[in-house]
Amino acid sequence: MNPDFKVKAGKFEGPLDLLLDLVEKRKFHVSQVSLAQVADEYVAYLKNHSGIPMNEMVNFVLVASTLMLIKSIALL
Repeated sequence: MNPDFKVKAGKFEGPLDLLLDLVEKRKFHVSQVSLAQVADEYVAYLKNHSGIPMNEMVNFVLVASTLMLIKSIALL
């Protein structure tokens, strides 16, 4: 993940990879983060930064979809 992109959602502020790691280790609850807000922030980031490699965008989709899966399981 691009180190320039930082998530600011709820009580968390930092890299998206760190958020996923904390959620997976159960040190931060995924319900405290609006994943829609994270996606909106990433879209804004993409608009302001041209030339981002495709593999970084794919990594975002992978991490975001993993967080969505964890959140949907938590809601059930």
